[in-house]
Amino acid sequence: MKIEVNGKMLELDAAELPLAKFIADRDYDPGNIVIEHNGSILEHDDYEKVLLRDTDRLLIVSFVGGG
Repeated sequence: MKIEVNGKMLELDAAELPLAKFIADRDYDPGNIVIEHNGSILEHDDYEKVLLRDTDRLLIVSFVGGG
């Protein structure tokens, strides 16, 4: 399947993939990100429920602390 993540196309070796696995495989900290999936902002509880499918679009925003 092909999905768009932050404006870049990615090809994945699965027909469907749980969003929680996708973010874990890429070492994102779920507590420090917000995800828009196909135009809708997701609640953190939804990360376990959402299945990524061909042509899905993700925007992942990470929060970084600093001074």
